[in-house]
Amino acid sequence: MEHSATARAVASSLVNLFLFGLCPETKRTPGKQPADNPTMSLDALTSLGVDRQVAQDFLTLRKAKRAPLTKSAYDGLCSAWAQAGLSPEAGMRVCVQRGWQGFDPEWISKGKQANRHDLSTMNYGAGVSADGRF
Repeated sequence: MEHSATARAVASSLVNLFLFGLCPETKRTPGKQPADNPTMSLDALTSLGVDRQVAQDFLTLRKAKRAPLTKSAYDGLCSAWAQAGLSPEAGMRVCVQRGWQGFDPEWISKGKQANRHDLSTMNYGAGVSADGRF
């Protein structure tokens, strides 16, 4: 009986390891980035013409969301910002202001669409007679 309890405990431990990502082979050291995927630095962003404070705020936001700014991520964001008609600095400002780690041009274009509920052009007197009856 003791043998089966031990076997169940081992099986339970293995399930926890693999289901919850606690397996030592897959466990990552917090704050470590793979060597083949370096992150963009503050100096790299400022050398590309981005205001230092905006770049610092954007990197801080991405770090808080555990989404380091790699070169590939930066290139993808630049492409999305260009589609929306924004410079990298303007795109970073929008992301920081709205708390976004990423960007989709549709998020901005939706805000520029005409208000579908704009009632300023509606004729409220249509269908009403002079005495107020319908």
